[in-house]
Amino acid sequence: MAAALRRELSTVQWTRVLRGPVTSKCDMRVSADGSLPASGGGVDCRQYKLAVPAGQECPATPQGRVLDGQDWRCNGSMFPAGVSGQLPQLVVGGVGELRSLLGREPSPAAVAALNSGGMVVSNPVFEKDGVTTLQSYDVRQSLPGPGSAVVYKPLSNTALPAVVDAPDVPVPFYGVIPPGTASRLGIHFDNSVLLAQLSAYPEAAEQDRASAALAQIYRIQAMGFYVEPGADRTGSELLWLIVGISALITLSAAGITTGLALADARADHITLAGVGAPPRLRKALAGAQSLMTASLGTSLGVGAGVVPAVLLIGATRMFAVSVVPWLPLLALLVAVPLTGSALAWVFARARLPVSRRSAGT
Repeated sequence: MAAALRRELSTVQWTRVLRGPVTSKCDMRVSADGSLPASGGGVDCRQYKLAVPAGQECPATPQGRVLDGQDWRCNGSMFPAGVSGQLPQLVVGGVGELRSLLGREPSPAAVAALNSGGMVVSNPVFEKDGVTTLQSYDVRQSLPGPGSAVVYKPLSNTALPAVVDAPDVPVPFYGVIPPGTASRLGIHFDNSVLLAQLSAYPEAAEQDRASAALAQIYRIQAMGFYVEPGADRTGSELLWLIVGISALITLSAAGITTGLALADARADHITLAGVGAPPRLRKALAGAQSLMTASLGTSLGVGAGVVPAVLLIGATRMFAVSVVPWLPLLALLVAVPLTGSALAWVFARARLPVSRRSAGT
């Protein structure tokens, strides 16, 4: 797989095989009476997660709604609890695996913990007094949780010495446990994911070629290649299209408003010219009127869009990271009004033709 990626992508900097717990011959079928197939004979349906110590639970309503999205107990890796990703939730490995997951050098305390058989957890919410609790559960035995969540009844609870080394971004994994400790606890693990660091975001054609190459290895047409996109990349073109349409509407409205204002104030401008006002004053008034109109329109429009977005992000903070599109917002709030003002100044006539009636009065 690593060779296939390097062949199709010239931006691969390094690769790392991650190992994680695996189920062995797990039969997920349920009998007509609701009973589960018996374990034994090499059958293993266990998975693993970290327990949240008492007092460190994320404050939530009985329906599972977060009370305070800013609370440290509601943020970080693997929160909301149980949210999974492309990585094994429990990574079996050492300092090299931890370094790849963090994207930097691990702390000395984390290195010491792994070398001594302890565990490095990715979120301080799972550690208390230097200890974390590793829980095993049967994937066939789920229970209804708060809201639409699914919980599992723990089969075992194992206390392990632990050190926190949190990644800079909420990477979805509980932590790293040494292979010797995993074997001692009876955890069956094997190669799970090939992690690759790219120096540049691949184009769609490159992703298609990489997926096709991996499909040849798997011998099935399945999605085997995933690139973490970070902030929404596919929506950027749509966002700028919205900015362009908004700018067109704003400039049109500002131009019409400025034209009507100039026509309505024609007599005043003639009077100003009669008392010695310079010709450029009319152009300056047109630019100022357009600037005020466009600024008011874009401010109201951005406010109408930002306020609901902020409320939505506040309600779903645990499920997404907010990314503010500063450049499009600045384009709407600053560039569009200035452009409208400049256009009004350029196209407004500096001198008015004085009619005979006006000249006679």
